[in-house]
Amino acid sequence: MTAWALLAAGLVPPAFLEAAFRPADRSLAGLLIVAAAAVLWARGRWRVSRDVFSVCAAAMVVVSLASALGSAFPHSAALGFLSDIIGMILFLCFAGADHDDGVIWGWLALIFLLIPCAVPFFPGKASVWLNANILAGVVILLWPPASEAAGRVRGGRWIVLAAAGVLLFFRDSWPALLIFAVQAGVMAYVRARGSLRLNGIFAAGAVVAVAGATALVPWLDADRAAWWRAAWAMFRSSPLLGLGPGGFGEAFPGFRLEAAGLNTLFAHGVVFETLAEKGAVGLALMAVFFFFLLRKGTGRNLDDAPAAAGAGLAGFAAYNMMNAGFALPGSAWLFWAQAGLWIALTREGMVPAAATRGRRWVPLLWLGAAAAPALLIGRGAWWLDEARDANAPSRRESAADRGLRWTPWEPELYSLRAAAKLERGDLSGAAGDSARAMRLSPFTARFQAEAAEIAFRSGRREEALRRYEEAVRILPLNKQYQNRLEELRHAR
Repeated sequence: MTAWALLAAGLVPPAFLEAAFRPADRSLAGLLIVAAAAVLWARGRWRVSRDVFSVCAAAMVVVSLASALGSAFPHSAALGFLSDIIGMILFLCFAGADHDDGVIWGWLALIFLLIPCAVPFFPGKASVWLNANILAGVVILLWPPASEAAGRVRGGRWIVLAAAGVLLFFRDSWPALLIFAVQAGVMAYVRARGSLRLNGIFAAGAVVAVAGATALVPWLDADRAAWWRAAWAMFRSSPLLGLGPGGFGEAFPGFRLEAAGLNTLFAHGVVFETLAEKGAVGLALMAVFFFFLLRKGTGRNLDDAPAAAGAGLAGFAAYNMMNAGFALPGSAWLFWAQAGLWIALTREGMVPAAATRGRRWVPLLWLGAAAAPALLIGRGAWWLDEARDANAPSRRESAADRGLRWTPWEPELYSLRAAAKLERGDLSGAAGDSARAMRLSPFTARFQAEAAEIAFRSGRREEALRRYEEAVRILPLNKQYQNRLEELRHAR
C-alpha cells in the first residue's frame, strides 16, 4: 500500500464524522474511498486473502444487505448498508498494509487529534467535530497510534498524552477518562518492557469486566435504559435480521415504551443497536469477528505499533458498548481501517502469494457493490436538494420525479411531490404520494402531519384528527402539532 493511497483512504472519513448522516455527504465519502481502493487494486496492492477475516467481512455485508432488503425503513437501510460495506472495504484494504503504513497511520491519527483543537477558531464547523460522544470515541481510538508516531519527536508522546487527556476531560465523561487511563497504563508498560504479551485469560477477563460494567448502565442512566428497552422491542419484532441497518432512529418512535420523551437516532450501545438493526444473526457475526480480532493478538509479543493499534481498538469498542460510535459512519470507518491495520501489524510476514492467487477479481465485486448504492444515493440526494430549494410547485414536482428515478425508497421525495400537488389543488395525487411517504417511513411526524392536512382539506376531519394525534405521539414536544391538534378537536 503506497503512502499517498493510504492518505487518500484514511483522510476522507474523519472529515464527515457527523455530516455523513446527510445522504449526499455519505455518498461522496463512499465514492472517494471506493476510488482510493480502486487505485490500490489497480496497482496490485489490494489482494483478498483466504482467511477467516475475509469470510467474516463478506458475511457481515451479506447479512447487512439481506436485512436492508427486508427492512420497513428502506431509506435508512440503504444508507446503513452503504456505511457497512465501506467499512469492510477499508478493513480489507488496510489488512494488506505493512509496518511502514502503520507509521503513516500514526501520523494521520495525530492530525485527526489536532483538528478538534483548532475547531473553536472556526465556529461554523464546531458541530461537526465537538459532539462529546463522537470526539471522545475518536480520541480513545486514535491517541495510542498518534503517540507512537509523535514519539519520534522529543517530548512528542507527552504532548499527545496531554492533548488527549485534556480533550477527554472537557467531554465530561468518566467512562472515557477511565478507558484513557487504562490505555495510558498499557502504553507505559509496553514502552518500559519493549513489548506486551496478551494472555487469553486476561483478554477474556477484560471482556467480562466490560460486559459487567455495561450491564450496570440501565441502573445509572434512565435515558439509556429507555433506548435499550426500545431496541429490545425492535429485536423482538424482527429477531433474525432486525429492522435494517441504520434503522434504529427511524423506528424508535414506533417502539418507544415511554408515553413522552425525546426521540433519538441511536441506541447508544453497539450490542443493542446491532440486535435492533441486524438481529441475532448480525450480532452473532459481529461477536465472531471481534473474537478473531482479539485472538489475533493473544499468545504473542506485541511491540509498540501493534500494541498501540490494539489499545485504540479495545478502548473504542469498550467505550461504545454504551455510546454511538459504531452508528456514526466516520468514526466506524476509522475503527474498521485501524482494525485492518491491526491485522497487518500482527501478521507474521507478508501475505503468501498462494493465499491470493486467482482472486484478483474479488475486490471488483466489493467495489461494484459499494459504488452502485453510493451513486444511486448521491444522485437521489442531489435531486432531493433541488426539490427542497424549488420555489415553484412545478419545479419541485419535477425535481422529485427525477429523484425518485434514482431512489424510489426516499420518503421525503414523495412528501415534497405531495406538497407540490397540494399547492396546485390535486388532492387525490397529494394523498397518494403522502400515503407512499408514510409507508416508507411510518414513524415520521412530519409525514403524519402532512397527511392530516390533506385529509382535512379533503373533508375527512376524523382522519385528520387521528393523524395529528399520531404526529404528537411521535414528537410529543412539538408545539405546532399540539396547537393544530387542539384546533381540530375544538372544531369537531
